[in-house]
This record gives sequence, structure tokens and C-alpha cells, in this order.
Amino acid sequence: MSSVTGARTTALWLDRLDPPVVARPGLDCHLTVDVAIVGGGYSGLWTAYYLRRLDPGLRIAVEHHRALGFTADEIRLLDAAEATTVANATKVRSGIFFAPSAVLDPARLVRGLVGTVEALGVAVYEQTEVTAIGPGRVETTGGTVRAEVIVRATEAYTRDLPGARRHLIPVYSLMVATEPLDETVFDQIGLADRPSFADDRYLVILSWAFLVTGCPVSLSIRGPATGRSAAMWGRQLRAT
Repeated sequence: MSSVTGARTTALWLDRLDPPVVARPGLDCHLTVDVAIVGGGYSGLWTAYYLRRLDPGLRIAVEHHRALGFTADEIRLLDAAEATTVANATKVRSGIFFAPSAVLDPARLVRGLVGTVEALGVAVYEQTEVTAIGPGRVETTGGTVRAEVIVRATEAYTRDLPGARRHLIPVYSLMVATEPLDETVFDQIGLADRPSFADDRYLVILSWAFLVTGCPVSLSIRGPATGRSAAMWGRQLRAT
């Protein structure tokens, strides 16, 4: 574990952006709009984008707690030998190959998307915590937003809304990004063609990985963020 002692805990994708992210100002007044969107993730921003494209006259405001970004295929069955060729993991018995597919940088996508919706006339308020959602209104730490239509695009963060903690159980992804690796390493571990892959052998813990510019490997274990799952996460990373 000594190799991760000095690891940074900032989001990998935001850490790689140039120039660095500067959060937009939070809401500091009462506001009346046609559509209030709570949550500035992909669901909220795509909703704002398509609503504004359909009706450029709509007054739309997006409220987000933090800085934005903090958040038909061919299928072929593979036998053990074929699956190991694609990703040389241990104890592989079979696999499923999905193609075509692509890997996107989530931070660049969300930052580009928020710039696009702002250019369409949507008001975006970061650093704005929503404390309650009621009929025709959204209460925030900076003011009240009144709207005929309210879109709750809070996804996993719905649990932070008063009275909504038991509406869903969020599942976390814990991620480790390696230092840039030598090209020869990818041939050794079977990732020379830069595939993304998922290890679905565990019902609670899902590991997945992909490569990003500069040749590091991003490894993630999905599951509830508890001490027990963290231990399982460490064992699974060592075994992958």
C-alpha cells in the first residue's frame, strides 16, 4: 500500500483539465424561470440542452451543489482463450465482446456541455445547495427558484434531499489511476489495442478499467464505500 501513500484524492478527470476548472458563482437571489433543473450532471445538462433547442424562449436555470463534473452494439461471445487475448486477466473462463464502442473523457464532456447550454441561454448556478423541492419552487442556500416545471436530475445525490434518503441506494465507484506505463506493458497485459473492460465475476464488486491519454490505466471497483468493500477493493485490484 506504500505506493499510493502520496496519491491525490481530487477527481482524475478534473485534475487533467487545462485550464483548471473555476466554479461558476452560486445563486444569490430569488429567481423565476419556466424550468428549474436540480442537478447539473449529464441528465440535467442534456435536459437543458434539448429543452432549449426545442423552445429557445424557455427560461431555464440549472442548480448544482458543487462544481460541474465532480460527477446498438455488436455482441460476440468469447471463449477463455479469446477473452484472455483481449484482456490478460487471471482465471478468465469466457467473455462478451461489445463493438463498436468508445471511451469518453467525462470531465471534458460535461464542461463542454455546460458551455454549450450557457451559449443557448441557460443560466447555470454552481456551488448552490438545494435544500428542498416543492410544488413550483426550489429552495436553495442562495435563494428560491420558482418555476412551472421542475426537473429533479439529482440521480445518486437524491439521497441528500430532505426526506429522500431512502428513495434509492447509491453505488460508489472507487478509482485508482496508475502512472503512465511503458508501451511494452500493454503487450504483456493484453491491452495493446486499448480496450476498456469490465470484470463481472463479482455481484457486489465490479472492476473496470480503460486507458487515457498519456497511457495510464484507470482502475475502478464499484460497490458501497465501506471499510469492508475497501478491503475487497484492494484484494481485487491485486488479483486483476
